[in-house]
Amino acid sequence: MKAKTVRNLSAALVCVFVFAVFILIGGIFYYYRQGLENAQKIFDALSSTDLIVPEGGAGLSEALTRKLDEQVALNENLVALSIRIGNKLVYANPYPGEFFTAGTNGIPELTSRRWTERIFTASTGRAGIISAAISVLNPAEIVKSAGIAFIMVFAATIAAIVLIVYIKLFPEKIRDTETEPLDTDGQATIVNMEDFNETAEPTLSGELDVLDDGETVGVDQDTDVFFPDAMPSPRGGFYSPETGFMREEYIGQVLDPALISAAPHNEDIALLIIRAAGIDRISSLGTELCALILERFKSKERIFEYRADGFAAIMLNTDVDTALEEAEALYVELTEKTAALDPPPEIGIGIATKAFRTTIAASRLLTEARQAIARALENPDTPIVAFKINPEKYREFMEQASPAYPI
Repeated sequence: MKAKTVRNLSAALVCVFVFAVFILIGGIFYYYRQGLENAQKIFDALSSTDLIVPEGGAGLSEALTRKLDEQVALNENLVALSIRIGNKLVYANPYPGEFFTAGTNGIPELTSRRWTERIFTASTGRAGIISAAISVLNPAEIVKSAGIAFIMVFAATIAAIVLIVYIKLFPEKIRDTETEPLDTDGQATIVNMEDFNETAEPTLSGELDVLDDGETVGVDQDTDVFFPDAMPSPRGGFYSPETGFMREEYIGQVLDPALISAAPHNEDIALLIIRAAGIDRISSLGTELCALILERFKSKERIFEYRADGFAAIMLNTDVDTALEEAEALYVELTEKTAALDPPPEIGIGIATKAFRTTIAASRLLTEARQAIARALENPDTPIVAFKINPEKYREFMEQASPAYPI
C-alpha cells in the first residue's frame, strides 16, 4: 500500500466522522423546523374551533371537558393544554403536573421544561386564553438521525482499526511509491532496485547494478565523477560558458550537502537526469532546450550539464510522485521541441530519490539516476524511469553493511 494512499484513507475517515456529525445536527435541525410547522398547524386548529370556546358560567361543561381530554389523548404531539377565563383556570390537562407552575398572580401557568417542546398561546374570543404545550421534535426522529450517524461512525471506526492494525503488522508494505507502472500512457515506469549487496557497490568505475527483473545495466566509464571533500576553486569556474549551467563534475558536491541538510527534517530529494540523444547543447535547438530546462527547474545552482547531450537537476523536498509529474510534463515539452527533427532524438528521463533513507551518499543517488536513464533510453515505450527502493531489502543491507560502506 502506498503511503499517500494511507494518508488519503486517513483523511477520508476523518471526513466520514465529520460528515456523521453534520448528519446528526442537520437531521435534528430539519426535523425541528418541520415539527415547528406541524405544531403551529395543531394549535391553529385548536384555537379556531368552537370546541375550545368556554360556555358561560364559572367553568366548562362536562361534555366539553371530555372532548378536550380526547384531543389531548389522541394527539401524541399535544402534551398539555390549558384554558383560562379572566383570572381563573377552567381547564388544565394533565394537572397537576410538571407542565404547570404557579404564576405571579397565583394562577397556574403552562410552561415547558424541554427544548423539544414549544408553548403556544392565543385568545379564545371571550376573554379566555388557550395555551398548549406541543412537541416539535419527536424522540424517534432524533433516534433516526443518530442511527444514521452511528452507523457511519461505527463503520469508519472499524475501518480505522483495520488500517491501524495493518500499519502495525505490515509497516514494510507502506511505501512511498507504487510497485506497478503508473498510468501515464506508457511514458513512465518505476523499477525496483532490489538487491543491496556488495556486488552493487555504488561506484562509477564500471560496476553493475542488479535490477528487479534480473537485467544488468552497465555504468559508462568514460566520465569520472569527482566527489571531493571540499568545493575546489576550478580554473574554468563552476558554470559552463556554453549553457550557463553547472558543470557535470559538481553534481556530487552540490547534492551531498543537500542530502545532509534534508536528513534531519526527513525531506525527500530527487535527482533527474535528462538526455536528448545526439542533440548538441550549443546548437540553436540545444539553446532552446537549455531555456526550457531553466524555466522548468528555475535555479541554475541545481541544474547541471550531463554528458554531451543531457542535463541533470536536483529537486529539493520532492518525492518520486512529484518528480514523475514534473518529468512527464518536461518530456512532453522536449518531445514537442524536437518533433521537427528527422528522425526525432530519443528522449529519456531517469529519476532517483532519497525516499525513506536517512543517510545516503550523493554517489549512490547518482548511480541510481544513471541506471534509470540507461533503462529509459533502452526502452522507448518507457522513456521515464524512476527507481523504488525495497524497504525490506534496504533494511537487510543496512544491517549487513559495514560502517565505512558508502550507502
